[in-house]
Amino acid sequence: MFKTPQKTTLLIAVVLLLIGCLFALEVDLGKFYTGTILLEKGKTYLLGKEDIPVELANEKHLAAAPDKMLLLLAPQAALDSLGISLSPGDTLRVRGYLKNSMLRVNALKKGEKFWNLYELGLQGQKWHQKSSYQIARPQCIGCRLCVSKCPVEAIKMDKGKAVIDQSKCIECGICSDGFQAWNGCPVGAIKHPVKTSSGR
Repeated sequence: MFKTPQKTTLLIAVVLLLIGCLFALEVDLGKFYTGTILLEKGKTYLLGKEDIPVELANEKHLAAAPDKMLLLLAPQAALDSLGISLSPGDTLRVRGYLKNSMLRVNALKKGEKFWNLYELGLQGQKWHQKSSYQIARPQCIGCRLCVSKCPVEAIKMDKGKAVIDQSKCIECGICSDGFQAWNGCPVGAIKHPVKTSSGR
């Protein structure tokens, strides 16, 4: 049986080993997608497909029409601070997770410029530039629909009214303008005071 000093030394060695293993692991940023930018109704989409090596892709995949994926990025002010400007027709290669036609972007490349949003903290909601989306409490009817539709869980209920956590909100516009079959806030209680030339 180990004495106390030996137990302590062993414990420290195990902890250091675990820390080393964690740093050695590469963070999984998702799959790669390539396509062109489409701006539609204040939202930024990628018209493209998942990158698949030619030797693995079949004719059906190569001939398939591009998918229309809503890009989940970050508040426009945060993107502007990094010099990320997306215009219609731009060719973009992104890496992230696709769910329900929404692509949560962790990294993107435009031309020779590359941004790792995961490392920069954007996808960890650590940016200094907060969202400008707000909910007018007098108008909110407490239906909770926006809470269930937010892809980043940035909306919660407070005393029967919806409230946006502006440190988590990525200004995707789903809560206010809708997406797919959802038409957005039924009473127009969600406001976006700051608009940019890109429509976001």
